[in-house]
Amino acid sequence: MTSQVLGVVAYPKTLKKAREEIDSVVGRDRMPAFDDFDHLPYVRAMAKEVLRWRPVAPLGSPHRLTKDDTYEGHFIPANTILISNIWSINRNPLVFGPDAHEFNPSRFITKDPRTGETMLVPAPYDTKDEHHVAFGFRRRICKRLIDPDGYVDEGIVM
Repeated sequence: MTSQVLGVVAYPKTLKKAREEIDSVVGRDRMPAFDDFDHLPYVRAMAKEVLRWRPVAPLGSPHRLTKDDTYEGHFIPANTILISNIWSINRNPLVFGPDAHEFNPSRFITKDPRTGETMLVPAPYDTKDEHHVAFGFRRRICKRLIDPDGYVDEGIVM
């Protein structure tokens, strides 16, 4: 939540855009509910962007190799402990663009070519549609990525 606050303070246009989306979908007479989830693509993109921009565990979880391996020509013996630099992976400009260091939820937004509606960009790699590796990747991705109520709580804060 602290990273979310930092993001909207440092990039106030993102808060304005999220507030406008929430007001247009939910109105001002009630709090966002889980039923609103599919109709708040920008708020959902903000949640993805916070986890990409400021991952909770920037170095991920260490893993011990169970057998010898070779990666890009480098031999790595069994029992070596490997650490993924999630912070760096989530800032790869080849994946996230030249502004990868900035808080920009719009990187996850596009228009549906069939309907013209705003939607989330499909995930480009094996991240269970999260678009970033804050929850790990491939075999070691977290099975329960995020509590859906977290998205609703974020909308309440906006």
